[in-house]
Amino acid sequence: PSSNSQSSVTFDQFKLVNSALTELGSGRKGNGNADLFSGVSFKKINILRNKKLKRIDENAFSASANITTELIFEDNPVLGSETGDVQELFRLANSFTNLQVLHITECDIRQVPDGAFSRPQPALREIMMTDNRISSIGARPFTVLSGLELLNLDGNQISRLSVDAFNLPANRLHPKKQIRILLNSNALNDTSLPAGIFARLRRPTYLNLDINKLTTVPEAVFGSLALRGSVLSLKRNPLRCDCGMRWLSDQKLLYSSKAPEDAYFLLRHYVCQSIDKDGEEVEIHEAEETDFKHCAKEKLQSTSKVHCGAGDLDPEEEHNCLTSSVFGISPSFLKTVISHLFFMPLIWVLFLH
Repeated sequence: PSSNSQSSVTFDQFKLVNSALTELGSGRKGNGNADLFSGVSFKKINILRNKKLKRIDENAFSASANITTELIFEDNPVLGSETGDVQELFRLANSFTNLQVLHITECDIRQVPDGAFSRPQPALREIMMTDNRISSIGARPFTVLSGLELLNLDGNQISRLSVDAFNLPANRLHPKKQIRILLNSNALNDTSLPAGIFARLRRPTYLNLDINKLTTVPEAVFGSLALRGSVLSLKRNPLRCDCGMRWLSDQKLLYSSKAPEDAYFLLRHYVCQSIDKDGEEVEIHEAEETDFKHCAKEKLQSTSKVHCGAGDLDPEEEHNCLTSSVFGISPSFLKTVISHLFFMPLIWVLFLH
């Protein structure tokens, strides 16, 4: 331990393992003694394998607010069972101004609430929330975490994401540094990812959606990733080689062994299902233009590169462009068509007269 001039003591680590506690800190409102360790702070806090622990008071470690760099909650099977307890747990995590690493794994949290992190924590680079029971991610939960490099949500039950779930600011110190977002082994399906969900993710990204239930790769959802040179992994999803993937082929974003080694591809590792000329279902590991020839008669137009990728759009403009597009038609073109349709009856009246 070390001490400073104000007689506070700092320890390297606090560890609570295999206890019989059901809560940590005072549960009584108005009790001014919520800080269990007044005058004592910890660089690391580890709370592990406490089978009955359901709740941790958000002020339990107030003395460590400027000291703690690592916060680990692991294998606490009933921690965060109640909605109020989950929110309090995130308020606790958000109270550490110099936090670098946050792990909440194998606990009982069911959601990442709206605005989970509302106070800037520029040093926070790693969040692991694996193997919980998370089914949804609320609105703007990570919007103030400018230094985040890893967000790992593997092994949950996520089936619903808000349109601004990944509203993450640019990393001003390292604007080209890739962020890794892992959603492996969840319950994501074709309705889980709203159009424009990645428009506000203003960084190059490695996005892992392996082992989910996605059957298509719509441009309105994933087009923004291609604009920033991101990488998408979709292994072990029941993908169809349908017209929803044609944009990837048109823009040369599907892996091709014939391309130069340094060529950029949004989607490298995938398998999609198609029907051959004999009516048999086949697996395609490297789709080509001919696999989408049945889409040729459809007037599909690229939204991401032709319209939504023009210049350095504001996040809101890019999001509106992607979500307003109808079958790949740009909003401006759609407005022109509507205005012409509006004036057509007037033209005919004048002509008949």
